[in-house]
Amino acid sequence: MGLPSGRRGGHARVLEERDAREGPTRSLFDAVIQYFEHELQVAVSSVVYIWTFWLITVPDGTNLSSLPWVLGHVPCTYRFESDENDYEQAASRGMQPTEGMRDPFGVYVGDRLTINDSFSGVRDAVQMGIERRKVPSDGPGEEERWIAQVWVWVGFNDDGLAAGASADGDGSAILDQDGDVVAIFRGMLEGLPGYAIGVAGSTLEEISLPVVSGV
Repeated sequence: MGLPSGRRGGHARVLEERDAREGPTRSLFDAVIQYFEHELQVAVSSVVYIWTFWLITVPDGTNLSSLPWVLGHVPCTYRFESDENDYEQAASRGMQPTEGMRDPFGVYVGDRLTINDSFSGVRDAVQMGIERRKVPSDGPGEEERWIAQVWVWVGFNDDGLAAGASADGDGSAILDQDGDVVAIFRGMLEGLPGYAIGVAGSTLEEISLPVVSGV
């Protein structure tokens, strides 16, 4: 099982009053975002907690040596905005509402999930990480929003190719073991075989975008 790689920052250890080893929380993500935006004046566009490290997206050309190496006792790596792929950019389409939303911050690394793809069937998955991503405002005078996305491991098929929901499965539900919607499948992560990404169902509801159940 591969993990995403990033670039090394400087040597500083910050936010030591928080312990990210206990798992990501909303307040922890808020603290990390505020540290970069207010203390360092760096406009991060994505913060991912995956497995046991941070992966943070910063503007191209940022001086990485000025950025911390450890956040809340957990190592931190970086990537530039130009390193990302399209599936990591949150998007939504016309969908129909469903009930049974699961707070993605209540799902932990290693939890078993399923992708309920109406085209290719049910696939097993494992929660690997959670991301907060900044999305543009809808119009003048509106603030940018931070949404939640989940990273899941779906593995490989018998032929050695990366498994995953079909292209037709975009918009299908990623479910926990109780059948509640954790996220909405958006696509496989390019350059990271076996990984898929989904927009948290609760996030779509928070910003008044409906969600599909995939069934």
